[in-house]
Amino acid sequence: MKRILTMLIAAILLSSCGGLSSKEKQIVGLYYNPAVSDREPVFELNSDGTCVMRAIRPDVLTLSVKGTWHVVDDTLVIHHNLATVTAVGDTSIIGTVAPVFRAKVTGHTDYTMILDRDGIEYEFIKRKTVGGE
Repeated sequence: MKRILTMLIAAILLSSCGGLSSKEKQIVGLYYNPAVSDREPVFELNSDGTCVMRAIRPDVLTLSVKGTWHVVDDTLVIHHNLATVTAVGDTSIIGTVAPVFRAKVTGHTDYTMILDRDGIEYEFIKRKTVGGE
């Protein structure tokens, strides 16, 4: 029984240290939506699998939430840590933060990422990578 438990723990630890896939490594970076902010990225996709996602309403509210991210098939999946939600500005307009964000990655270059949500495509500009990578 001890041996099975040890093997199970080892398998869990190894799977959590797997790192990013080659597809994920290509999209690590900071992504901006110039229509809403040139100062703060909407997505910070870090090479360690952590992230920050922001909802920005210029001059009114910036809502930030930390989490973890990965790509499943062609879909960006972000699991939010709802305990990390922060807001600057008019907090009276805050709605509910979803625990999971999903959007299909329909295009990606070294400089852009296009996400499809409910049939609408959004283009994000990649200005620089995270941590000088």
